[in-house]
Amino acid sequence: RGNRGVSASRNEAIAIAKSEYIAYIDADDIALPERFETQVSWMNKTGSDLCGTWVKEFGTCFPQTRKGPVNDSELKLQLLFSNPFTQSTVMIRRDVAINNLYDVTMSYSEDYDLWTRLALSGYKLTIMPKVLLLYRMHDDQISHKRNDKLIESACLVREKYCHLLNLSPSREDQRIYSIIIDPERPLTLS
Repeated sequence: RGNRGVSASRNEAIAIAKSEYIAYIDADDIALPERFETQVSWMNKTGSDLCGTWVKEFGTCFPQTRKGPVNDSELKLQLLFSNPFTQSTVMIRRDVAINNLYDVTMSYSEDYDLWTRLALSGYKLTIMPKVLLLYRMHDDQISHKRNDKLIESACLVREKYCHLLNLSPSREDQRIYSIIIDPERPLTLS
C-alpha cells in the first residue's frame, strides 16, 4: 500500500493487534532484551494504561540518559510543557489503544496529542525508571529536519491541553519552562 503517514499506519497496526499490550519502536532504535517482560510487569504492578521508560541516547550525540518524571501526576503536569515520553519506549494496553487512536491530522505531534488526550480521559500514565531502550540520534531525524513544524505542532497540542484544563500559560511561559527542563532542546519534543 502507499504511505499513508505515521498515524494512519499505527492505527492500522492497532486494529489488527491481538495481544493485551502494544509496544512501539522506531526502526532505528534498539530495545533491550528484557524490555517487554519488564514493562508488562511494571504495568501490572502499577495498574498503568500507558508506560514509557528511560532511554540512553547514542549515535551523533554525546551519549546521555534521558530521565524524568515517572508517576501519573508528575507526567500529567509535564504534559503541560513538553512530551515526557519517547515514542519508541511506549507500551499501551490494547483496549486503551483501540478506543483512543492517533489523530491523523496531528502531523509531527501525533504521539504528544494522544498522551494528552489519555491524560484528560483519566488513564494512568507511567514511565518505568529504568533504561530499556537505546535511542539513536542522527542528522536525518524528523526532529532535526522539521524542527520548526515540530515546535509549532507541539505548541498547538500544549495550548489545547491547557485550554481543556482551564489553564492559560503563554507561549513565552512554555518556552521558558522548556529551557529550564532541557536547555539543549527547548520546545522540540513532540
